[in-house]
Amino acid sequence: MQVLNKQSSSIFLDLIKKLGKEQYIKLESSPFMVLHFERIGHMHSAEGVSNIYSLMHSYLQDGDLMRDPEMCFLHFYNDSSDRTKGIAPYSYSQDALGVYEVSVVFPSWYEIALKKELQRKHTAFANQWLKAIKEQGYLL
Repeated sequence: MQVLNKQSSSIFLDLIKKLGKEQYIKLESSPFMVLHFERIGHMHSAEGVSNIYSLMHSYLQDGDLMRDPEMCFLHFYNDSSDRTKGIAPYSYSQDALGVYEVSVVFPSWYEIALKKELQRKHTAFANQWLKAIKEQGYLL
């Protein structure tokens, strides 16, 4: 499984730190779109323990909330020390284009199956997007 590079992992961990004990935060940095960050689940698998997060830019179109884009991530960590083992994207959505891609599937609660090429593509995009999120001032 592809994981975020070191720089992007650091940015993602900064988002987790900003989230703290909350389940959801909304970040704004004018003139850019609102950024939403949410802890959406938790799982155990052969890969280890992980929290599941959603990261999304959004806008309203005809009263509907549009994802532009949304990515979901697995944050694998050591259960005893809370030390990060890796952060991997597993889905990508962009509503205006009708795009919904899943690169990591969960056949059962403890299994993970990969679509390797798609997951590599998601990871490359996430690395660029997280860098832009930091440069655009969402973490200030």
